Amino acid sequence: MKTQFSKRELLRRCSKIKLVSLDTDGVLTDGGIYL
Repeated sequence: MKTQFSKRELLRRCSKIKLVSLDTDGVLTDGGIYL
Protein backbone atom coordinates (compact mmCIF):
# COMPACT_ATOMS: atom_id res chain seq x y z
CA MET A 1 0.00 0.00 0.00
CA LYS A 2 1.23 3.52 -0.73
CA THR A 3 1.12 6.38 1.75
CA GLN A 4 1.70 9.23 -0.68
CA PHE A 5 -1.74 9.16 -2.29
CA SER A 6 -3.29 7.77 0.88
CA LYS A 7 -3.30 11.21 2.52
CA ARG A 8 -4.81 13.00 -0.48
CA GLU A 9 -7.18 10.19 -1.47
CA LEU A 10 -8.47 9.68 2.07
CA LEU A 11 -8.95 13.42 2.48
CA ARG A 12 -11.16 13.52 -0.62
CA ARG A 13 -13.00 10.29 0.26
CA CYS A 14 -13.59 10.90 3.97
CA SER A 15 -13.08 14.66 4.00
CA LYS A 16 -15.86 14.78 6.60
CA ILE A 17 -14.34 12.18 8.93
CA LYS A 18 -10.79 13.26 8.12
CA LEU A 19 -11.61 16.76 9.35
CA VAL A 20 -11.53 15.31 12.87
CA SER A 21 -9.19 12.36 12.37
CA LEU A 22 -6.47 14.37 10.63
CA ASP A 23 -6.86 17.14 13.17
CA THR A 24 -5.36 14.77 15.75
CA ASP A 25 -2.57 13.75 13.40
CA GLY A 26 -1.71 17.41 12.84
CA VAL A 27 -2.32 17.09 9.11
CA LEU A 28 -5.25 19.48 8.96
CA THR A 29 -4.61 23.18 9.47
CA ASP A 30 -7.23 25.87 10.05
CA GLY A 31 -9.87 23.21 9.37
CA GLY A 32 -8.61 23.05 5.79
CA ILE A 33 -6.99 20.21 3.88
CA TYR A 34 -3.51 18.73 3.71
CA LEU A 35 -2.01 20.21 0.52
